[in-house]
Amino acid sequence: MCNGGIGIGALALADDEPELAGEILRAGLESIQIAMAEFAPNGAWKEGPGYWNYATAYNVAFLAALETALGTDFGLAHIPGFADTGAFPVYLTGPLGRTFNYADGSDGAIRAAQMHWLACKFERPAYSDYQAKVASPSALDLIWFRPTAASSPAPDPPLDKYFRGVEVATFRSAWNDRDAVFVGFKAGDNKANHSNLDLGTFILDALGTRWALDLGADNYNMPGYFGKQRWTYYRMRAESHNTLVLNPGLLNLVGPRCRAAGFQSMRRRSSASLPSTSSRAMCIALRPWPLPMNRSSGPWPLGRFNAGPRRVRGSSLKAAVRTVFSSRAMCRSFWNRKLSRLTRFGRMFGLLLLSFVCNSTLAELAVTEAGQSKHRIVISAEATPSERYAAEELQNYLQRIGGVKLPIVTDSEASGSHQILLGDNASLRKLDAGIVLSKLGTDGFVLRTGPDRLIIAGGKPRGTLNGVYTLIEERLGSAGSRPRWKLRPSLRASSCLI
Repeated sequence: MCNGGIGIGALALADDEPELAGEILRAGLESIQIAMAEFAPNGAWKEGPGYWNYATAYNVAFLAALETALGTDFGLAHIPGFADTGAFPVYLTGPLGRTFNYADGSDGAIRAAQMHWLACKFERPAYSDYQAKVASPSALDLIWFRPTAASSPAPDPPLDKYFRGVEVATFRSAWNDRDAVFVGFKAGDNKANHSNLDLGTFILDALGTRWALDLGADNYNMPGYFGKQRWTYYRMRAESHNTLVLNPGLLNLVGPRCRAAGFQSMRRRSSASLPSTSSRAMCIALRPWPLPMNRSSGPWPLGRFNAGPRRVRGSSLKAAVRTVFSSRAMCRSFWNRKLSRLTRFGRMFGLLLLSFVCNSTLAELAVTEAGQSKHRIVISAEATPSERYAAEELQNYLQRIGGVKLPIVTDSEASGSHQILLGDNASLRKLDAGIVLSKLGTDGFVLRTGPDRLIIAGGKPRGTLNGVYTLIEERLGSAGSRPRWKLRPSLRASSCLI
């Protein structure tokens, strides 16, 4: 912006102040190359689509002025990535005309007259076609539009695009269909200008509605918005984005960056994922998290996240993990809050959130063998309805896969070993296992094994039930016919918020 504005000013005054104008132009021609290098390798912009529009508007105006005034742009248009930059707003705009507005920006349509100039300069009619659909009255549209650039309809480009460097990927089920499925997904660098703490975030359009959204920029006039207070504002933090949050409120994770790995674009299914990173703070959150999309039915499920602990510098990380999902739709949850039905403008959409588990280790424990078991399920005599239901669910499942119905008893009846302790009860407290249930919130849980004993305990009201479902769904698999089954040591869980 600065180089473009002052450069055009120097060209305008060159006849009256040739020496000063020449000095300014020489400096501007050198300086603008630093900014234009950011377009490599494929035209994307780290500051988001809004600031892409801001940057390219001045950039293109300067290049056009150089050509009309001096007959050359000194090779600036051939800087790597610049010829491809018109594809950036094309791919980041969804079927509703709303953009994937990561970083500081709104999700409004990108109206960019410079798209006509780029279409003519690089013979990319798709750029001009895009601008023709969204243009508002602008003098530059009249100056740069060329009928020849849009005379024949351009073929539809590929449905999916990965912008390397910026680490953004977009997927769609169709072009020119307002009801199409559209997903934008971001990795990248938290230290980029105008960035938010949004690694792993996504937006989702389907059925003519934006179901998952980015709240966008906040008020630039707020104290310290571009200073030390930036990460204290909700919209800037991970909690406001559709991503995973580690220890919310405890860490300001400004440093991490990561690439979007595993990008695949196929006819029926496309995906991208966040890879592991060496960062202590982010290594749990950034293990592979795919966003698969079926062309016909949309993203279902949206993703699976494996939050097992990693060893970093000799210590095991422990963290509370939250999933965050921003939407203006009315939400109703089912199936233990893992299946949500979103409703907006009379349309409904299903969202499946899968369990996340992390920390500590379960040793191998034989619970049933040859259709027999010595174990009992122990609950408090004052167990909550949720804890009683958790005991019944576990009992029924173990009977289906182990062939034996374990008795459910209260802590006043329980004694000895061979116990499956559910929830807060006297038997658990006697063990002095160091489990502080008050720190687990309403959904957190602990899974732990000891000699002939399994503990599944969580916060109230839903933690224990979450622990039972995680044990069943994540580790024990479907209810098949098994004469013997064991809890394997690969199961890792503790203090996890879902």
